[in-house]
Amino acid sequence: MRLHSEFWLEDGNGTKGGCERAFLSTTADMKVATFYLGDKVLPTMFSIECGALDKGACISWLSQFPEEDEVLMPPRSFLEVVGILVVRLTDGNVQVLEIPMRISCNLFTPTIEKSRASRKTQLSSMLDHTTAEIHRDLDALFLDMCVSERAKSDIYCANDSQTGGGWATSAHRQKKTRCTTRR
Repeated sequence: MRLHSEFWLEDGNGTKGGCERAFLSTTADMKVATFYLGDKVLPTMFSIECGALDKGACISWLSQFPEEDEVLMPPRSFLEVVGILVVRLTDGNVQVLEIPMRISCNLFTPTIEKSRASRKTQLSSMLDHTTAEIHRDLDALFLDMCVSERAKSDIYCANDSQTGGGWATSAHRQKKTRCTTRR
């Protein structure tokens, strides 16, 4: 795994690490962790220290592989590097870069239902504003006699004798505005 250089640099508070934006799947079983390392040159393993409040949810009872002892950490958890990096050998004689970390779980992460409701509200509002902008711009075009004159010759905008429609209403056509064309 390749970590961003800012992960290793201390910030203004002397803290190193980063924020995991998604769920973080972990295990309490070292053999399971080493199994998922793969055959990389120097695989990376986070050794995460959890506190009484900052801990994930054990989801082994939901898993298809309950023996993996999976613990799921919530999104937006901060992973802080708290010690020196160690290269260690696993039981299978594989060298692993182990990074000691402490997790600070975001306890205010909204539920999926709240996130969906918020997103729905945002999209609905965006649709309302976009529709209002389109109507505003179309109304401005209806009042522009240059656009109306050009639309008269357009077969898609020509006046429909059955509906009385067309590009501009008769009130707009009666407005006297001088149109110029550029050549």
